[in-house]
Amino acid sequence: MKDKSMNRFSIKSFRRGIGRVMFIVLSILLVSTFIFAGVLLAWSPGKPIPFIDENGRPLVGSISEKIHVNINGVEQGMFIKGRDKAKPVLLFLHGGPGLPTYWLTS
Repeated sequence: MKDKSMNRFSIKSFRRGIGRVMFIVLSILLVSTFIFAGVLLAWSPGKPIPFIDENGRPLVGSISEKIHVNINGVEQGMFIKGRDKAKPVLLFLHGGPGLPTYWLTS
């Protein structure tokens, strides 16, 4: 009889131990994700990098901005970058809902 009760007790304690380990691991992952997101938000200014001249100053007549416009009643975000404001802009539209591809082209 003692063997059966010992087996049950050890299985329950094993399950409880596994549950605690999983809880700790998931908690660490969740906290790490929040810390990583916070670091990214604090580190990134959210503005595109301007074109600069040899002295490190922004290039005169260049444009580098992030704007939002309404297209058919839907607010769309876009990045506009160019070394000369007078030259036309090439508008690059990615293929649809989901992952924007701006980061792949820069």
